[in-house]
Amino acid sequence: MTALARTFVATTTTLGSKAFPSERAFKIPIAPGSRATRETVIYVVDDEDGLIVLYMLFLEGAGYTVRPFTRRTDALVALATDPTPALLIMDYLGRTMPVENFMAQCLVMHPALPILMVGERLPDGIGLSFAKSVGFLQKPVTAKQFLDAVKAVLSQR
Repeated sequence: MTALARTFVATTTTLGSKAFPSERAFKIPIAPGSRATRETVIYVVDDEDGLIVLYMLFLEGAGYTVRPFTRRTDALVALATDPTPALLIMDYLGRTMPVENFMAQCLVMHPALPILMVGERLPDGIGLSFAKSVGFLQKPVTAKQFLDAVKAVLSQR
């Protein structure tokens, strides 16, 4: 393990009716001094379990607290009842609700909520003026590219 590597344990996270394995160690390269505080809560909304796990590895390895959601409707319920997250990361494609409806409902509840959309390309008809600070990250991405994009959107708060 290099001097920049940190090891962390992924705790059990339940997404819908599926549970991810717990107590598996992962090694993610993290630059010294780049760790966020555990109070920085980030919502990750994606209907692909594998991508949620990957994003959680990146984010938790950098010190963020992650609330994962496989359904947009579940994320909306959480947004209505929980304190505002520092960032919402979402895949623009989804099976449960059109992205335009989801973003509009999120921003009605939390107008200044930063949003980072992730996808192969920016979908037609999506106006980035929906949010105060919206970012778009094109797949595929490395851990560094992903975390740099997260930091860039968070720095605009």
